[in-house]
Amino acid sequence: MAPLSLNFGMSTHRGRFLLDNSAELLNCFAEPLMEGGRQQVMLRSSPGLRPFVSTGGGAFRGGKVIGDHLYVVCGSGLYKIDASGFVQEIASIAGSGPIQIAHNALAEPDVIIAGPGIRYHMRSDVVVPFDQDGLPTSQGVSFIKGRFVLPIVDGRFYYSNVGEITIFADSFYNAEGKPDGLVRSYVRRQELWLFGTESYEIWAITGDDSDPFTQLGGGAKAVGCLGPGALAEIDDRIFWIDDDFQVRMATGYDGQVISTPQVVRKIQAEPNKTAVRLDAYQLDGFYWLQVTAPSFAECYNITTGQWTGRTTGEVTTWRGSGAIKFAGKTVIGDSETGDLYHIDMDYHRDGDEPIVMRLRSPVIHAFPTPLNLYSLHVDAMAGPEPRDQSDTTQTDPQIMLRISADGGGSWSGPLFESLSRQGEAARVVFRRLGMVQRQGAVVELTIAAPIAKAITGGLFNAAQGTS
Repeated sequence: MAPLSLNFGMSTHRGRFLLDNSAELLNCFAEPLMEGGRQQVMLRSSPGLRPFVSTGGGAFRGGKVIGDHLYVVCGSGLYKIDASGFVQEIASIAGSGPIQIAHNALAEPDVIIAGPGIRYHMRSDVVVPFDQDGLPTSQGVSFIKGRFVLPIVDGRFYYSNVGEITIFADSFYNAEGKPDGLVRSYVRRQELWLFGTESYEIWAITGDDSDPFTQLGGGAKAVGCLGPGALAEIDDRIFWIDDDFQVRMATGYDGQVISTPQVVRKIQAEPNKTAVRLDAYQLDGFYWLQVTAPSFAECYNITTGQWTGRTTGEVTTWRGSGAIKFAGKTVIGDSETGDLYHIDMDYHRDGDEPIVMRLRSPVIHAFPTPLNLYSLHVDAMAGPEPRDQSDTTQTDPQIMLRISADGGGSWSGPLFESLSRQGEAARVVFRRLGMVQRQGAVVELTIAAPIAKAITGGLFNAAQGTS
């Protein structure tokens, strides 16, 4: 038979059963190549997390750039960071969930730090609880046209006077298209999006101080939001996880579903759904959306429309949390510690953990006959960056092959071959691979070396066996 192409595709497609859909891309992404070349897609290793500063606090909860400084909440601490990486702890913040930070445009801005059940005011780095008579517990904070907005769990949203933090007891509206309360507010194009557990509404500023808000978009949309951390925005686009565990992107006033069934199943299976969060950032010519939970992490390339998995070390999730542009970099927090990183395409570790790139193929087969695999030729590349000569994983990077006859339930013993010399493309060859039975098999390639790495495809020399 003719040589058999090994194509990993551009996206993860894992099915409910092992052999129905087995394709999986982990810690890598597909970059389209120029038409007419030998290959149309290169699978590149994911960007790394280059250490920036350590706050000494706990898990990252949120942050914002105010003036020349980055303010972040990690664990129970509020930290102020300058571009050189100098860290100053300035206050304690209660709770452990996600927070939002909003500020006005005064020379010494008023800053509101809020999350479910907590609310603080800061001016000139002095932080005090933000309590006003008659103001109920809020879920977060937004800022629109000179006013702070506080969404309330019972469905109301309160607003401040223009240019002030004063909020009167009767300064509120009801987002009451459905009686589902509010979990989050967000400002997009100077419109206020209000998300409940089963619906969302869109409001606008009227310009009338006595009646400053009006509802837009024909009332409430019957799509909710999973929680206060399950929303992100980039390039004027809102993304959120809805009450059916689907990831959506705002198109006009509607929400287009962009998640695959696999991603939906992972969100649905996560025991701690309040910990599921969305983050978005731009890097290396691509826009990215990250879904992170205690049990998994999935990354959506907004530019190409493809989903791939992310992990750090031996755990099943990724340590990155949050994404904030600061000092020419994208700063991202740690889901467990107070460490902050720059997300960097030229750094090949998550902190101190090497990024392990793993590809699993769709099922290969010659059904209804077996398939004899004589050899596999893999087009691969190791990056040109300098390497640590004391680290053999960098001086002689290896690519590992395993084959599974049951869709990934069990695997053959690993085979190793050298990847290539520094900065060179190579055809790595694995020989004498044996026979694949009629139900087919899955091929897995893994590169664990902390270097830039890429794979563009593979080719089997194979022949049909006898049925």
